[in-house]
Amino acid sequence: MADSENKGPSIALTVLLGLGALFLLWLFTGGPERVENKDNPFLTPPSTPSGEFVIYGAGGTVQTEVENLLTEGVYTGWSVALRPDFSFLTPPEWQARVTGNFEDTEFGEITNGNITLQYQYGPEANELLFEDNLSYEVVYGQVNGRQAKFVRPVTDTGETTGAFIKRNRRKRITVFTNEELTPEQEQEVFEIINTIRI
Repeated sequence: MADSENKGPSIALTVLLGLGALFLLWLFTGGPERVENKDNPFLTPPSTPSGEFVIYGAGGTVQTEVENLLTEGVYTGWSVALRPDFSFLTPPEWQARVTGNFEDTEFGEITNGNITLQYQYGPEANELLFEDNLSYEVVYGQVNGRQAKFVRPVTDTGETTGAFIKRNRRKRITVFTNEELTPEQEQEVFEIINTIRI
C-alpha cells in the first residue's frame, strides 16, 4: 500500500516546471532580442527622421560589409568606435570618449570641437520624451534593425537634436546635443546616429 501513495509531483511535471522557469528567465533577460545574428554583416540603410534629410547623398544606399563602409560613399575616411556592447562610425575630425559610468549606464561624448554629442548607453538612457512638446518633431523608425525615435527642434524654443535607440530593456542608447545646429550640422549628426549598432 505504501507504494501506491502519491509522493509528490511526477518527474515529467518537475521537468516541465523547470523548463517553464528557464523560459520565463530567458524572456525576463531579453528573450529573442538577446540573440545576435553573427552571420549577417550588413547594415540596414538608415531611415531618415524627416523627408528633409538625405543621409547617403547621390551615391544611393550602401549595403555592404562593415569594413567596406569605411571606403564607400559617405563613410570614406570614417573611423569605427567600438565599445563592449555597441559601436558607431565617426567622420574625420570627430572623436569619441567615455566620460563616466553610473550604475549600469555608460556616458560619453562624440565631438568635432564645434558640436558635442552626448551619449548614454544602458538601462537608464534618456528616452527623449518630447512627444507632447510642440517645439519638437518626433519620428519613429529604425537604425540597423533596432527601434529608434528621432527628435529634432522645429521652433526656436527647441534645442535637443538626437535619437533614442532600443534593443531591449537593458540595451538602449541615446545620442543627442542641446546645441543649436545648422541644417548641415543636423544632417551630420543624424548620419552618425544612423551608424549605431547595438
